Amino acid sequence: MPEHEVGSGIYVYAIVAAGDLPDQEFAGLAGAPLELVELGPLAAVVSPARSDVRASVRADLMAHTRVLDWLAERATVIPVAFGTIVEDRETVIAGVLEPGAEVYVDMLGRLRGTSQYNLRGVYVRERVLSEIVLADPGLAELHLRTRDLPQDQPHPELIRLGEAVSVALERRRADDSDRILRAVSPHVTDLRDRVGSDMDQVFNVAMLVPESHRLAVESTLEEIAEVEHERLRLQLTGPFPAYDFVGGSSWAS
Repeated sequence: MPEHEVGSGIYVYAIVAAGDLPDQEFAGLAGAPLELVELGPLAAVVSPARSDVRASVRADLMAHTRVLDWLAERATVIPVAFGTIVEDRETVIAGVLEPGAEVYVDMLGRLRGTSQYNLRGVYVRERVLSEIVLADPGLAELHLRTRDLPQDQPHPELIRLGEAVSVALERRRADDSDRILRAVSPHVTDLRDRVGSDMDQVFNVAMLVPESHRLAVESTLEEIAEVEHERLRLQLTGPFPAYDFVGGSSWAS
C-alpha cells in the first residue's frame, strides 16, 4: 500500500455518551493513546495525530477499525469516517460535537444495546437455473431446442432463452429475498441494503440487531439454511459497530 503522512492535529474515531467508557487504556493510530473530548452528554474518542509519523493507509485503516471494535465491546458507538482529522480539541467540540449534538444523543439512544450484523444470500447458480427452466414448460422446451447450439455464437433462440431466464431469475431473486428477510425482520430493529456486485447474490443487507434478539436471528437463519443450502447459501458476519446506521451526518462513516 502507498505511504502517506499523518496530518497534525486530532484524529477522531467515534462519538459516544460521556462517561460511557471504562477507565482503560487503548492505542489508536501510530500507537497514540485514546482520549475523550466531552461536550455535555457526548464525548468524541480521539488521539493525537503527529505530522512526523508515517504509516501506510492499510495500517491506519486497521488501527481505526481496531479502535472501533474495542469501543463497541464497551459502549454504544457512532463511528466517524476513517481519516477524520481536525485542528485541535476546540475544533472537535465546535466542528464535530456541537453541530450534531441533538442528532447524536438521539442516535446513541436508538443504537444502545444493538450491534450490526451483515447478511448475504448467494445462489448456487446451476441449481437455481435448473429450477427456473424446469418450472416453466416453455423454457424447458426452448432449452432442449438450443442445448446443442454453440454458446459463443449469437442465435435468436439462445437470445430468447437468455432473456427469459434473466427475467425469471430476477423474479425468483425478489421472491427469495422477500421471504427470507421477512423471516428475520421481527428480530431486528432496522435493515439496510449494502452494495454488492456478485451476479449470484440474492441480497446483501446490514441488520441492526438488539443483543436480546441475537440468538433468535441466528436460530432463524440456521433453520432457513438447513432447508435452502442446496440452492442458496447464507453468510452471516458480525457483530460490528453500526457503520450502516449512522448516515445523515458529514462526520459519520
